[in-house]
Amino acid sequence: MILARVERFAIALFFVMMTALCTFLMSSPVMAQGYSVVMTSEGADEARAVTIGGSAAWVVGRTSLTSLTNVANPQTALAGGKDGFISKVNSSGVVVWSTYLGGSGNDTINAVAYSNGYVYVAGTTASTDFPTTVAPSPWPSGKNSFVSVINVSTGTLTYSTVFGGDYDDGSYGIALASDGRICVVGEKGTSSGTVGLFTVFPAVGGSSAVRSTELTGSAYAIVRNSEGDMIVTGKSGVVNGYYSLVIVGDTQTDPSTYMTYSMDFIGYALALSSTDILWIGGAKLALDNARPQFGPREGDEGAAVILGSPIGRGGSNLKWDHAITIQPKVATTITLPYAVRSISLNPNGGAWVSGPNNSSGGFVKRINADYTVTDLTGVSAQGRGMVKLNNGFVVVGSNNSGTSNSFAEYRP
Repeated sequence: MILARVERFAIALFFVMMTALCTFLMSSPVMAQGYSVVMTSEGADEARAVTIGGSAAWVVGRTSLTSLTNVANPQTALAGGKDGFISKVNSSGVVVWSTYLGGSGNDTINAVAYSNGYVYVAGTTASTDFPTTVAPSPWPSGKNSFVSVINVSTGTLTYSTVFGGDYDDGSYGIALASDGRICVVGEKGTSSGTVGLFTVFPAVGGSSAVRSTELTGSAYAIVRNSEGDMIVTGKSGVVNGYYSLVIVGDTQTDPSTYMTYSMDFIGYALALSSTDILWIGGAKLALDNARPQFGPREGDEGAAVILGSPIGRGGSNLKWDHAITIQPKVATTITLPYAVRSISLNPNGGAWVSGPNNSSGGFVKRINADYTVTDLTGVSAQGRGMVKLNNGFVVVGSNNSGTSNSFAEYRP
């Protein structure tokens, strides 16, 4: 009798506890049912990239809006026609912090990283008064690249500099080395075209020298593998030729030692698994002789490539005289109707990919674990950036509803 009562009590207690747990999880911000938020809505506004940090999404891009939501230091007012912006979006889809970053010209933030309360951004500026802590001397002409670091809690610009030459330049990817140094990739203009540029800046509070190396073509995305190597993708300088995935090693001392693996499409996006399996998204160019510009064009075909073996040095010392070659096995190439601009790995297998769909909207497709493709409908943003959040993703871009709005959507 007593045993039966104890069993009934235990069963009842179990159901009470499970009910309470489910109620908590359903109401917890971490388990939010998704959100959709417009951050800016003026002119040619656009969200360009997103990362996750401090239980929030950090969204960056460009805007001409004069009143950002919850604007804060280091820059509380629009300084030019278009400035870069940074917005912190919490798990309920609320913009809880924003700031501008720019000068009297037009400025755009193209890439973002987050670590320990600091936001790291890189982009392009046409301002001769862009906010810096280390000003270039002399100030380069034309459009230039910049890298900036913001301490969010104090609202201070911890590090900021402009770099470039006498021709137009731009930075499109950013990642942190294992020792905190800031690695930025992009392109540098020359009298005969563009070359890729890989630049390593000092860590916050550090004093190491800035080191740069030129790469063939242009560089658009960068990730760090488990060995500490930086993996970069982009395009070569050869029109209708092969486009290179560039493996850059030894960023702590010399970024000029690297190796390449060539593919027949432009790489715009990278995602790396915990076992260093690499996903690359990009575009197969339409057959014309125009110089490929940053971003897909109408007629470009999309592609996602999965390199089926871990990519990196395999523990070897990366030096030219060792004649090391990297020959990753290409497990699968998936052709899509539109160019892929961003990738986020699905923790349940496969990945999500996104990009513009050659009209006013965007697309998100799920590549399943068996490499079949599933369409996801109802996505407003044009898919300029994407990042994993919990078991879903945040995608950012612009939604072109009358005016071009910078937009973020979370799909759990």
